[in-house]
Amino acid sequence: MKKITLLMFFFAALSLSAQTDTVTFQVDLNGYTGGTFTSAHVNGTFNGWCGSCNPMTDADNDGVWDVALPLTAGTIEYKFTIDGWTDQENLTSGMPCTITTGGFTNRELVFTGDTVLPVVCWESCMACGSGGGSMGGQLSLPITFDDPTITYYSSSFGGAADTLVVDPTDPTNMVLEITKDASAQTWAGSIVGDSGLAAPIGFGPGNTTMMMRVWSPDAGVEIRLKVEDFTDPTISVETVDSTTVAGGWDTLTFDFSNQASGTAAINFGSTYDKIAVFPNFGATGTTKTFYIDDLMFGMGSGPSMVLPSLPITFDDPNVDYTSGEFGGASDTIVADPTNASNMVSEITKDATAQTWAGIVITNSGMANAVPFTMNDNIVSMRVWSPDAGIEIRMKIEDATDPTISVETVDTISTAGAWDTLVFDFTTVATGTAAINYANTYDKVVVFPNFGVDGPTAGAKTYYVDDITFGMIMPPSPAMDTIDLPISFDDPNVNYNVTGQFGGCVDSLQVDPTDPTNNVLGIEKTAGAETWGGIVVTSGGMKNAVPFTSTMTKMTMRVWSPDAGTDFLLKVEDKNDATISAETIATTTMAGAWETLTFDLSNTPMGTPSFDPAATYDVVVVFPNFGTPGIAVGAKTYYIDDIEFDNSVGLTEASWAQNLSLAPNPSTGLVRIEGLLEGDYAVQVRDLNGRLILETNTKQLNQGELNLSKLNNGIYMITLANENSSASRRLIITK
Repeated sequence: MKKITLLMFFFAALSLSAQTDTVTFQVDLNGYTGGTFTSAHVNGTFNGWCGSCNPMTDADNDGVWDVALPLTAGTIEYKFTIDGWTDQENLTSGMPCTITTGGFTNRELVFTGDTVLPVVCWESCMACGSGGGSMGGQLSLPITFDDPTITYYSSSFGGAADTLVVDPTDPTNMVLEITKDASAQTWAGSIVGDSGLAAPIGFGPGNTTMMMRVWSPDAGVEIRLKVEDFTDPTISVETVDSTTVAGGWDTLTFDFSNQASGTAAINFGSTYDKIAVFPNFGATGTTKTFYIDDLMFGMGSGPSMVLPSLPITFDDPNVDYTSGEFGGASDTIVADPTNASNMVSEITKDATAQTWAGIVITNSGMANAVPFTMNDNIVSMRVWSPDAGIEIRMKIEDATDPTISVETVDTISTAGAWDTLVFDFTTVATGTAAINYANTYDKVVVFPNFGVDGPTAGAKTYYVDDITFGMIMPPSPAMDTIDLPISFDDPNVNYNVTGQFGGCVDSLQVDPTDPTNNVLGIEKTAGAETWGGIVVTSGGMKNAVPFTSTMTKMTMRVWSPDAGTDFLLKVEDKNDATISAETIATTTMAGAWETLTFDLSNTPMGTPSFDPAATYDVVVVFPNFGTPGIAVGAKTYYIDDIEFDNSVGLTEASWAQNLSLAPNPSTGLVRIEGLLEGDYAVQVRDLNGRLILETNTKQLNQGELNLSKLNNGIYMITLANENSSASRRLIITK
């Protein structure tokens, strides 16, 4: 009972109520022109905009009014008012200390801990006389959103909303927050500097680049940047870049010499002095919030970008993946549609595209030429195509002389999935130049569905990745999800899904008593809590434990340095941790393996009752439960063979205790040994529980099973008679 009480106390401690902090508000009313008044007040979301609830005082009659209030840490909106609601601040949207929601502009504060706000002037974000009143200087590049002398007015459109806020990653930095809601248009965005720039952007030949820092919740999101003539919005140029970081800041590069498909080219004779930002351009859907900062002309002072070299993965944020589009094809770097953690190049060949439409993958060339030799002529590339039988052409040029090139083709064999193509440049495309090993080849061009135009094929989207010199090695096979029985031995199962808590650490190890067996080692450190343990199957198992009202047990082999050690086994629902059952078994041996049986129908008082109809697909183990590490010092335990016990409460007969398989491991021919006379049903199942073979011992030749046709792996052999059943694990290796 003491152990359970300690555990419940720990979880209760986690739900203590939120702490309040003291926030001191201060406003200078020396310049207030609204007439005489009795008192100033602060009103906000924290007091329901109640009017005169929180009066301020001016004890020293210096014109600065203040009040200290106990508030719960978080985000609040507020403003200063006179005599309740007789008068109130008229704040301007876009000021750095404000937020505009629902047509109302208020001050915004994000705080944790006691906070004393600086003295600010009425209707200003700064102190009186600081030059930071409600109006400021006109915007100019670079735009940092931090200059108190600048008014960062902006306006949103198409269902986007924007406001100046504190950088979510740096409380000393101001940024522009843009939220694109679920009903926003594909072209929703924000005009940065609604009144235009103080001076036009200095575009010219060779100077066509702008940079902007972007925080996006997702990688692979297209950000479009548009610059216009403030006096004539028909004069504009726009281009795109894509985020490569999810949930963090990313520096994007916008090259206006590579304008977005279907938009006007840059004209160096035009004036561009107005900036618009379109987050997640072309997409609608769930509400998403983005942050932008540090818009600058040129490459800025951020990390230098390097030219790509083979292999080209589209994943390195320091590599310049600037491409070129032609013939009705367009491209952008996006998240892999089959793997959100991987970036790829998305190529769309539109419905009006030419037969030769494509993408220059390395528009500025590569850092190193492709190292072709007489014996090395292959470049590989992974391609995702909506259709099989599509010809993909690859051309490699001299970046300084496009008349020097070599090209070849390969054909997609898989539809709607990734396919690895091999381009052998000793076999060149018909009518094109042969490879010349004296030439420099340092520019890669890709033509999807070469020879077929858009009107014939319709608009189609392709993805390319991993452009590699030589052959691409096939990816490792996907690992299977952990399931009962848990042996820690199957090379095809991902056992690296554990979770550690309360001062326990774990690792997969070789069994200290058997070098052919793998186990899970658990160290309960000297600082561990009484409830320290390991989630063996974080994220859940492939299948839930098949409990019934009569089959309620699990078994687990345990190695403990001490006898009399309590092990608590807990099972949970991966989707709802409040659905759980737990029970305790105690070791009887020291420094040796023994099998503990856990009857989940026997749950301790004060813990959830066992429900055979519930889903239990997470296994948690608490070694030496109820004893803190400080009491016994660091201890190491091992666990193995976590299994479901389907014995329906019957004690194993003597034949079941003597049952064995030989040889084990086996190449497939295995003898069943230790049986008494009689007929026994025999079942062979794989680790997913699938029935592979069902027979009986009378049909076997001298008790021998022939499983030589089975693949290498671990199988469960179950024998049963009228009174009891028993299972043994068989390893097949050839």
